[in-house]
Amino acid sequence: METKVSEKVLSMVKKVYELAKRGVDGEKMNAEVLLQKLLKKHNLTLQDLEQVELTTIDYSLYKDRFWRCYKKIIIQVMYKHTGETGNIREYTSWNGKITIWCNCSCSNSILIKEEIEHYWNDFKIKVDEFADAYIHSNDIYPEGIYSDPKELTQEEWERMERVSQMSDSIQPNSPTRKLQQSNK
Repeated sequence: METKVSEKVLSMVKKVYELAKRGVDGEKMNAEVLLQKLLKKHNLTLQDLEQVELTTIDYSLYKDRFWRCYKKIIIQVMYKHTGETGNIREYTSWNGKITIWCNCSCSNSILIKEEIEHYWNDFKIKVDEFADAYIHSNDIYPEGIYSDPKELTQEEWERMERVSQMSDSIQPNSPTRKLQQSNK
């Protein structure tokens, strides 16, 4: 396959291909004509269709602290690789377990799994950095407590720089300010 074709197009062409193989009479003839047009339009061959094997990939999650964020990452990565939102399904069971699934090629299922894991792990790191930046921006430290500076690794310096930059963009919101506003 020379050009990248979306999962939606591959799925549709594969269905027409199956109809052309198994259909009867006029149905089979019409499917064969349509198949040839679709193959030409999308620069595909019959070998390409025979290599495309669809599989189902699913993720289950419970409503915990960041379940909405995890759900967004899952759906967005699935959408990125399948090219269609209609292919992504969701079910919530009686106990609150949410299952999200889609159909995709075997190769895309591997990419989807790897990317979801990568983005989810990165998200958790960024949330931790944001919490540190928020604490720094709002000066949520005990007064008069200073720790002895230690030598930081390159990675710790980079993290500290990211947290510092992030804290600069967070507007402080102290409870003292709210108390002063409520006394007016």
